[in-house]
Amino acid sequence: MLKFTQEALECLLNYGFKGNVRELENLFIQLHVFGEQVIELSHLPMRIIKNEGLNLTLEKATEEHIKKVFQINKNNILITSKVLGIARATLQKKLREYGLREDKIV
Repeated sequence: MLKFTQEALECLLNYGFKGNVRELENLFIQLHVFGEQVIELSHLPMRIIKNEGLNLTLEKATEEHIKKVFQINKNNILITSKVLGIARATLQKKLREYGLREDKIV
């Protein structure tokens, strides 16, 4: 019987299991066959520990995308706004929200 530390259990509960039940089932088989009787956080696969992308809201995804495009365009507001297909004033507002600009809209 597998037992989980509180830390490992919380990590599992917070993971989205993109592969649904099959991914969860395969993980338990892997832990049972290759793991210890008490499963610690370090026994879990890195993708589960890091939990990348699970809590990525639309707002956060939008922020990350705008930041990346802004960086690619060497912080040029006019070019970035054209690439993103949004008004320059909207981009400036978003950049202030993200802490990338402190100036006022002119």
